[in-house]
Amino acid sequence: MARGNKATERKTGVAAWNESVGIASREESSRQRKAESDKKRRVVLLAILAGVCIACIVCLWPINKTIERGLWLKDGTAFEFAAANDDGSEPSTSDLESSTSIVARRLASLNAGDPVALKEGSNAILVEFPTYVEDAEKIAKIVGGKGEIELIRVDEIGDADALAKINAGTSDVSLAPGTYTPFLDSSSITSASVTKIMEGYYAVTFNFNDEGKQAFADVTKELAEDSGSIAVAVDGRVLSTPSVSEEISTGQVSISGMFSENEVGALKSLIDTGELPLTTSYEGNHGVGAYVGQVGKWAMVCLAVVMLVAVAVASYVRCKRLALVIAGALAVYGILLLGLMALASRLHMYALTMPGVLAAFIGAAATTAVAWSMCDRFRAHVLEGGSFRGAAISCVGEGIKPFRGPIAVYSVVSLVFLFLPVIMLRDFGTTAVLSVVCGILSIGWYAVTALRLFAADAIKAHPEQWGVEASMGDDAK
Repeated sequence: MARGNKATERKTGVAAWNESVGIASREESSRQRKAESDKKRRVVLLAILAGVCIACIVCLWPINKTIERGLWLKDGTAFEFAAANDDGSEPSTSDLESSTSIVARRLASLNAGDPVALKEGSNAILVEFPTYVEDAEKIAKIVGGKGEIELIRVDEIGDADALAKINAGTSDVSLAPGTYTPFLDSSSITSASVTKIMEGYYAVTFNFNDEGKQAFADVTKELAEDSGSIAVAVDGRVLSTPSVSEEISTGQVSISGMFSENEVGALKSLIDTGELPLTTSYEGNHGVGAYVGQVGKWAMVCLAVVMLVAVAVASYVRCKRLALVIAGALAVYGILLLGLMALASRLHMYALTMPGVLAAFIGAAATTAVAWSMCDRFRAHVLEGGSFRGAAISCVGEGIKPFRGPIAVYSVVSLVFLFLPVIMLRDFGTTAVLSVVCGILSIGWYAVTALRLFAADAIKAHPEQWGVEASMGDDAK
């Protein structure tokens, strides 16, 4: 018992003081080790971010060639179609406007930048594509035509010249009027869908109504005996001649060939929109300049520079060296966004358009506002007597909080726009999604990391140069 009591006796005097100092020293040493470890981790994060930004710049260079641009920002090609009534007379204004609207809806279903359909004069329709779109002329001829799909037995084509070209494997062969009779046309096709065969090659599948199903089964049964072929023609032009090896009685047929995604998409759009009320004929093409022109391009560049300078000056006046966090966040956002645009453009998955420019500016404004709010809350905590470390931690959540709701709504709306058939909304949504991702990375990866790193050392050493005064917190002493 005596030994037990002796073991539980509390130390007093010098012994107690030595023990408390030892504990405090160990705790202080532990805090220092943690601080050093946290500092090294944040330096590594910034180093990795610097590497990512350098990779983005390499992918981006040269900027005038790597990012594809739409018609507002880059030259394009206009394909002209003469429109007339079926009897050759001049069309009415309403029929021409209706036809132009249908062509525009066809274009909206394509993944080809920001093509547009325009009514030109009293009897012409223009289909404009950016210069980077592959097979633009083929696609324009499909979407700008009347849209009559015909299935024809190759052995019944009476145009000898066209038949020779078809047998030689030539595509896009025009058939002379009156030299063929289709056994099925668009009226028998109820729907169409697109399937991917392999990288870069696609097929379009037509589904027939009951009458078309029976007619197609009868023809394929006859052709299968001699391995005959069927010509798939659009407005009298043969696009593909698949061979028949067996009877097809399922009520659907898949047409494949050297079709690009946009070509099969254009074929599908003919079924989705129906035929034009007018007959059109391809007249040729000519170049068109960027809608905004050279002056407009420089005006946008100057506007961006003025906004950057204004943000930099306002940030420094308000936050002194904390402006490095705000300006750095904006710079990282821009580099990451441009890098992603360039990468997606190299993969032929993205083109910058005017709606995209608007989305990029909105993302830049949001990133700047969040970074500013964080720095402002940091200053407020320090000026109220809080520690630098505590202020750097608490300012993140408080700075982001006012923007959580709007950013969440904006992100959802942007994702919805991605799947809408309206080209302008889809272009806006694509860039908006990229800008949201880059904004989150910029704030979470750079701004938060840099602010805590600065707070651990540089701000503590010279608080007045960073727009704050020394606080009464422990780590400010």
